Amino acid sequence: APAALAPPPEPEPAVAPAPAPPDVIAVDETQPEAPAPKRRKKKRDILSDSSDDDEDAVAFPAYAFPGVPPRSHDWKRALRPPHASLAYASSRDGRLVYDGYPKARRHLLGLAAPGTALSRVASVRDLRREHLPALQKLHAFCRAAAEALGTPCRVGYHARPSLEPLHVHVISVDLDSEFIKQKKHFLSFATDRFVDASVVERAIENGALADALRGSNDEALACHRCGSSERNLPALRRHLAVCAAPPPAAWDVVGRQPAPAPSPQPTKPSPRPDDDDDDEWLERAPASRPTPKPAGKRPRDDEDDDDDDDDNGWPTPSRAANRVTTSGRRAPAAAEIIVLDETQDDAAMAPAPEADGTASVVTEESKD
Repeated sequence: APAALAPPPEPEPAVAPAPAPPDVIAVDETQPEAPAPKRRKKKRDILSDSSDDDEDAVAFPAYAFPGVPPRSHDWKRALRPPHASLAYASSRDGRLVYDGYPKARRHLLGLAAPGTALSRVASVRDLRREHLPALQKLHAFCRAAAEALGTPCRVGYHARPSLEPLHVHVISVDLDSEFIKQKKHFLSFATDRFVDASVVERAIENGALADALRGSNDEALACHRCGSSERNLPALRRHLAVCAAPPPAAWDVVGRQPAPAPSPQPTKPSPRPDDDDDDEWLERAPASRPTPKPAGKRPRDDEDDDDDDDDNGWPTPSRAANRVTTSGRRAPAAAEIIVLDETQDDAAMAPAPEADGTASVVTEESKD
């Protein structure tokens, strides 16, 4: 019988691949790479600086007022946002813009950084204790700008603000500006209607902000530096342009006060080149010099003719007759004086006639 055929071998079961560890993600290399996510372009603020996100130091530019900006339809909201031409400097802690109508030779406004809690505060009267950390950073930024201006400045707030939002004034203490056209413009900075930033910080900590922003109603037009009273605003502006007195000691002034100019010292005249020669001549001069004549005596014309002068140095009548006057005419001869003796006879007593027909007679009575 034929041999039985052997059954075919059974196929080996397929071995399943080992499962990957749970923390390992298998990537199919055949799939295309996922596109990189697109970066959203950040909307640029007109006052922002491209480098303020990378560096903390801010380089303040030189102060150069750009001019009055276009008038806003709502002047109370002119800083929401400020005009682009007024931009001055910016940092993470705040923004600085030029005041559109500066009330001094240097006048800036400090604004809160966009998107921060302070940017939603309308005025200084709305500040609370939770705003204090961000407010102190804004004040430090404004003080650094005041130092860079190179002139004494104040950093503070109006006790009665008229613009929104919250803004800090950085203003020089001179208050010399053509834009001070009303009394309130001057009084809002020269009196206690302007409150220093340091006072506002302490008032927030103590819960007495309303008292610090009370302000007075003083209306006197007097210089805030020397106290000089002026009759009107134009006279006050002329005085402020030249006043150099220091600011009040109660003010929190930021910046170094410039040293007063030294008073000019009188200069000694330089000796002339021939001064030494004059001294040398005096040393070589002979010891004997002619002595000047007494002041009471008239100088003589001829020192050798002693007989023609009397004891006092005046010429005798006979010499005076030969003198010529300044008009060119010969001076009349002096009258001859005759002393009479009463013992003489009448003929001897008769005076001799003069050339001009006059005669002078002096009698001398005999003494008992």
